[in-house]
Amino acid sequence: MLELKSKNLFIKSGNGSHNVISKVLDFYDLIGKNILLLHYKESSMASWIKFNKQEFSPSSLKYILPEHLFRLDLIVVDSNNDIESNYRIIRQITDLPVIFLIDIRNDNLDLKNSKGSIKIKNFDTAYILSKSSGIPTSQLTITSLTFSDKLEDYLVESVKDEWKSNLKELKIQYIRDKNLRDLLGDDE
Repeated sequence: MLELKSKNLFIKSGNGSHNVISKVLDFYDLIGKNILLLHYKESSMASWIKFNKQEFSPSSLKYILPEHLFRLDLIVVDSNNDIESNYRIIRQITDLPVIFLIDIRNDNLDLKNSKGSIKIKNFDTAYILSKSSGIPTSQLTITSLTFSDKLEDYLVESVKDEWKSNLKELKIQYIRDKNLRDLLGDDE
């Protein structure tokens, strides 16, 4: 679905971003990735996730993580604070890919200039995940007031590679690529 490397950043942008992130993580879970969500106490993301999750604090991370490494493929950390410190601790324990979740509404992020406490250049990949606002107000009718949960409404933007797409297109692309790899016998 989304290319993941060693250190990844998922940026929550606006209402519905929790749902977009949960859809992406559910897809990784569906294709067989075992995921662990490490979250802070007040995290709302934990209620959106169906797989393994564990509350942590920066001081408890080095004790909690080793207990969950069996058959683990991906670590997701929902904490806007201490990203670099958490990453160093995780790297002392494992080399699994890590996704950090942050909220764009915080003042500690400047996407264009990479200034602030969180620098985009320090991540291998960075994606902004949001939900489409839907039908413009001028075109809104009574029949269009239904809740939309289509993959086309979930938007993804790569900050580093400068492309935009939606989850439906990314899912189709992943399935095509996987079918071609299976057909041609390529391992990667």
